[in-house]
Amino acid sequence: MYQQTYSVAFAFRILVRIFRIQNQSMRTLLLSLLLAGSLNAQQYSVLSEKYSPAAVVDPLLVSGGLSISLQNLEMPGPGSTGQRAELAALKSTLKDRYPTRYSSTSNQRGGSQQPVVGANFEGNLMGGSVPNDNDIAISDDGYVVSVINTNIYMYDINNDSLMYTNFLSNFSVSLGLTGSKYDPKVVYDPMNQRFIMVWLNGSSFNTSHIIVCFSTTTNPTDPWNLYKIKGNPLLNDTWSDYPVIGISQYDLFIGVNTFYNGSTNNSGFVEGTFWQVGLHNGYNGDTLLTAYYHNIQVPGAPHHTMFNITPIPLGAENLNQDMYLLSNKTLSAANDSLFILHIDRPLVMGTPQLSIQTRRSNRQYGIPPDGEQPNGHFFDTNDNRIYGGFQVGDQIQYIQCSRDTTTGLSAIYHGFIDDVDGNPTVRANLLVDATRFIGYPNIAWAGYQEGDAQAIIGFNYVSSTEPGGTGTVLFRDDSTYSNFVTLKQGNSYVNVISGTGERWGDYSGIQRRYNQPCTAWMAGTFGKAVNANGTWIAEVSSEISCSANPVAGISDESKSISGMNVFPNPGNERIQFDFTLEQTTIGSIRVLDMQGRIVCVLLEDRIKAGKNRLRFDTSQFPAGYYLISIAMSNGENKQIKFAVAR
Repeated sequence: MYQQTYSVAFAFRILVRIFRIQNQSMRTLLLSLLLAGSLNAQQYSVLSEKYSPAAVVDPLLVSGGLSISLQNLEMPGPGSTGQRAELAALKSTLKDRYPTRYSSTSNQRGGSQQPVVGANFEGNLMGGSVPNDNDIAISDDGYVVSVINTNIYMYDINNDSLMYTNFLSNFSVSLGLTGSKYDPKVVYDPMNQRFIMVWLNGSSFNTSHIIVCFSTTTNPTDPWNLYKIKGNPLLNDTWSDYPVIGISQYDLFIGVNTFYNGSTNNSGFVEGTFWQVGLHNGYNGDTLLTAYYHNIQVPGAPHHTMFNITPIPLGAENLNQDMYLLSNKTLSAANDSLFILHIDRPLVMGTPQLSIQTRRSNRQYGIPPDGEQPNGHFFDTNDNRIYGGFQVGDQIQYIQCSRDTTTGLSAIYHGFIDDVDGNPTVRANLLVDATRFIGYPNIAWAGYQEGDAQAIIGFNYVSSTEPGGTGTVLFRDDSTYSNFVTLKQGNSYVNVISGTGERWGDYSGIQRRYNQPCTAWMAGTFGKAVNANGTWIAEVSSEISCSANPVAGISDESKSISGMNVFPNPGNERIQFDFTLEQTTIGSIRVLDMQGRIVCVLLEDRIKAGKNRLRFDTSQFPAGYYLISIAMSNGENKQIKFAVAR
């Protein structure tokens, strides 16, 4: 274990020594060098530790058992202390200033291209979770892992079946940890075809842990490698809450907020921090390399730490070796500041460096009002935190909740960072439904190639006359939006917590299906007839046709070419490509990179009708994703993606 601290204070200590130098020229030179370095200096600390694997868990051998989850069913009342109570007071003040004004019309954009809804069904069949925190991941071969506040669900979409369900506490019982298991997150790694689940254990300085689970295959019902990371790595009087995750090519990033022991309702917030964890060690069941970034100071505001730091992965496959993370003025009534954090390299390539920039958006965001349910009940919409985002090329898109001051309703704040790798600029759009409160949005890339900006946004909604449900909206390449589309309409208002205030859920889930461009799977919430939260899972895609050089997946169907398959995928030394032709023809088979450039020509010859098999060597290919393109003399063309792993 070792710790590094990067501090502007160090520069001032050097400054004192410089002024003691008698030589004027030398003093001037050193001062200029110090100034140049100090302007770019950021203050943060890094703690590096290693974690041995704690358990190997076979889900199918885990007994049903009992769920262990302690939940407080009270909202902060008058006179309460802490950030949540202060937030409630601020919302009350803002509601008086910006009263709710429902309208019979909405500013939904419309247009011909609308989201297309595919498979959709109810998840969270056990029910009873408060809040109804939802996250979801889907593999290329159609396995879905859906997690909520206390439970795990695994589905096989191809066979329309529920494969497995259990409580978080049962899944991780072999770790021997006391305390509640809560706040689960899940992500799928398409490069390595693995799932990763993360959740928290305990809410005190001596019970706090982050449980990290790595699947050993693409099938989530196969064994998992489990690790328990300290929720109090500084060994002080704090514990970790609210994880948010993202992956790069080599690392898992976990953002958490820390609180003083004994605090409730965010009363003892200390700082926003994040972990960088080596992926491949986890997949292999080896000792984990980790780095814990803390004491992260807001640029230009010494001694002010960030609240809630969100990793921003690539929109397509995780081929990046660096990682951007975002934070903002989470508890501000009105602000335009955005903090852009950047980790420059993976753990396996040396000591990563963290840099931080502050940028201002062209549009302010504000604390969202609580969502009004029927029968006088309301949903807590929380604060301004960034829920998710993605990077494609030199642009980041991100999502958060905000307030529309003209209607008094909560709305979607859709942000853009342009030229993120150079001189970033920030702009945003505010998406308002004038008949509904919008809460807990999330976003996934829905494009084909790097220049596409298309995205699918999922969200929860509610109004004083309409029970809470789940919806979606499409952001198009021409920077316009579709109508808001309802995925699941609620059946009744939610009434689980005593009083009229209810927890809506602290997040909703969405993920691109990497081998089906323009398609995402999402999990949101709706009000069930029994006045409880329910989970709704839906497949959402766009109607846009394939471009000439897709980033992932297969091009439009061809009548003459069928049965395409690549094995093994990913491959290492050799790849086998199977395909079937309807008739004998002259054909060309080439390997392309993800920008559509020719890597090599495999075959240009007469190919017979029927099933064909082509084998070729990939030992000289760099690791990454490629396309096999097969083109016939009649003009028909088809592509399939494969990966080379090293």
